[in-house]
Amino acid sequence: MRQTDLIIRLYSTYGSNEFQEALLKVWNAHSKDYEDHVKQYGSWTSDNPVTKAFTTVGIFFEGLGHLLHRKLIDPGLAFDLFGGAALFLAWETMKPLVQGVRKDADDPTVLTMFEYLYNEMKKKSAEEVA
Repeated sequence: MRQTDLIIRLYSTYGSNEFQEALLKVWNAHSKDYEDHVKQYGSWTSDNPVTKAFTTVGIFFEGLGHLLHRKLIDPGLAFDLFGGAALFLAWETMKPLVQGVRKDADDPTVLTMFEYLYNEMKKKSAEEVA
């Protein structure tokens, strides 16, 4: 029952207008690398809508990654609800920025659970195809 409640709450956030708008901003941010992103939108600490969108999306998927890592959410259910194109495209779009922030902030732990979630969902995707 608790896991169902957790999923409903997560999916409610995921489906919210605020999150969907943030996800669209992430998808539409066309930066070839971290330096290009900084030129276009400012540093990762900038107060602008694109940076806020990256933060919103990153924090959501980071939290989901923690839940998956601690086995508090079923991998199959996580894949079914969150592991599709949204997650894959979000990580692949954000990866250069995340790597740049890790280096710039001298913190290799920035969004590591988002990356973990991405890798686990890629494995699950391969299983689904096989």
